[in-house]
Amino acid sequence: MMYAIHAMHEIDAQVSREELAYALFRVVFDLLGEEIDDAGCDFYTDGERIYLGDWLVAENEAAARLVDAANVLHYGRPLHIEEAP
Repeated sequence: MMYAIHAMHEIDAQVSREELAYALFRVVFDLLGEEIDDAGCDFYTDGERIYLGDWLVAENEAAARLVDAANVLHYGRPLHIEEAP
């Protein structure tokens, strides 16, 4: 999926941190080639891999960094697997 913005005029737009976090997750799902139902659980990383709870979802460093960025926007910090309940 491509994301493109074409503007003919200057615009002022506001995007909340939460909306931007969800947009980053959409990019993550595009990188992984599938949308993952989180069932209300949080995504964690170890820097290179993505986990949903203690379940390994993917091994993709770029996607894991985007998950960290989305968690910073949503929770104020990255969520690392060592912290998973």
